[in-house]
Amino acid sequence: MKLEERMHQVKSEVDEALVRFFAKKRQEAKRIHPSTVALVDQIADLTLRAGKRVRPFLCWVGYEAVQVIDSGNLFFDSRNQRLIHVMVGLELFQTFALIHDDIMDESAERRGGKSIHASVGKSMAILAGDLALVWADEEMGRAGKAVQALYQKMKEEVMYGQALDVMREAGASDVAQERVYELKTAWYSVVRPLQIGSCLAISGSPSRSQSPPGRWPKDSFQVKCFEVWERYGVPVGKLFQLRDDFLDGAIDEKTFKKKAEVLLNIALQALTDAVIADHTRALLLDIVQFVSTRKS
Repeated sequence: MKLEERMHQVKSEVDEALVRFFAKKRQEAKRIHPSTVALVDQIADLTLRAGKRVRPFLCWVGYEAVQVIDSGNLFFDSRNQRLIHVMVGLELFQTFALIHDDIMDESAERRGGKSIHASVGKSMAILAGDLALVWADEEMGRAGKAVQALYQKMKEEVMYGQALDVMREAGASDVAQERVYELKTAWYSVVRPLQIGSCLAISGSPSRSQSPPGRWPKDSFQVKCFEVWERYGVPVGKLFQLRDDFLDGAIDEKTFKKKAEVLLNIALQALTDAVIADHTRALLLDIVQFVSTRKS
């Protein structure tokens, strides 16, 4: 199965779960007061509008990277409700981040439509963002303490990254753009989703607390797994942001190719050094190719 087909499969499952989630929240809001349903609808509209579900997809990759050790094949099992809850939680957190980011940047549009603050005002948009975060916490809370610990780290990193971005925009000379990209894109968009997915798979099966022979290094399965995702995910995340800069016209093609080559080599070396299943390695290579050549 091609990468695009796998991404579409995961996106379809997550979208269906999100539709069910918002239907439930509409009923809950209606019981509180009919007028509060509009707030749910604003969040639902933005979330379902046109997202690629990159973070849920990478969470699935991290999960299956551990599962494939036993099964020998990559597949999507929609019956795993803990995984579904986590992927929905990651997408709801992304909605929170987008709503607040649009307020701070005073962006009038998002995903081909009006940003929430442009539709209902800043006060209601702040509340919508806060509510999306509450819901993200609710969904992630279903996954267990190990996953929640990683999720908490991810949230802090995003907040600090956003704070540094605001400081930099205000003229702070000691804040490097590279550090902002690491926190807001590399760790948030790539490393943490991969680690959360793997953590969910490991914590869900006591038999995986030790390394399977011939697949991962024998000392500390989870630590080695997370190290792989960091060595791979940081350059891929930076490459993702670099591609955005190129598509937005912030850098020219020559600059993009020069910097992209360095990041590509680092990511590929991480995969070369990692003791992972062939199915997983092939998928991760496809992701690098997708990130470096995507058109939007």
